[in-house]
Amino acid sequence: MEPDERAGDIVYRAREAREAGQRFDIQAACGAYEELLRKVATRISVQRLLDSAFDINRKEAMASRAPPVEPGQRVGPYRVVSRIGQGGMGTVFLALSEEAGKDLPLGSRVALKVLHPHLLGKRGYQDRFRREVKAGLRLHHPHVVPTLGAGTIAGPYGETIYLAMRYEEGRTLREFLASMDTVPEPLVLEIARQVAAGLEGIH
Repeated sequence: MEPDERAGDIVYRAREAREAGQRFDIQAACGAYEELLRKVATRISVQRLLDSAFDINRKEAMASRAPPVEPGQRVGPYRVVSRIGQGGMGTVFLALSEEAGKDLPLGSRVALKVLHPHLLGKRGYQDRFRREVKAGLRLHHPHVVPTLGAGTIAGPYGETIYLAMRYEEGRTLREFLASMDTVPEPLVLEIARQVAAGLEGIH
C-alpha cells in the first residue's frame, strides 16, 4: 500500500474507532515511519477543523427523519427542486425563486434550509434557528454565504422555519480535500485563516 493510501486508511480507522467509543493508537499504527505519521496528523487536523467549523453531527445527519418539505412544494417565494444535504438542525434543499426580488432574478437557484420537524417541540431549537436567521440577514462577509430571506411554512408536524441562502456551485471543502493525496501545510493554514475570518465575522 502506498504511503498516501496507508495514511488515508489509518485516518479512516481512527475515525471509526472514535465514533464507536474505542481507543485507537495512531502512533502504533504508523510505526517508526515519521513521514506517515506527519501525513496522518495533517489529515486529522483538517478533518477536526471541518468538524468544528461546521458543527457536523454525523449521527444526527444519518438518522432517519421525515422530510420537512418535498420536491415540487412551494416554500414562500421558492419552489423546492431536490434535497442537497442534512445537518444537525435542518435539511437543505435546492430551490428556484418564483418571484423576482431586488437582488434575486426570477428563476434563481437558492439553498433552502428548513428546521427538522422532530426539533419543533424541543425547547430552544426554534429560538436558535431564528437567531441564525437574524444574524444571516444582517451579515455581509466574503467568507460567509449570504442569507437572502426567511419565513415559516405549515407542515404535518406544525409550523416550521426556513431560511434561503445563495446557492454556491462547485465541490464542498470536504470533497475538495478528499480529492487530494496530501494536503500541503500552506493550504491548511489558508483554509484555517479563511474559516477563522468567517467565524469572526459571524460572532
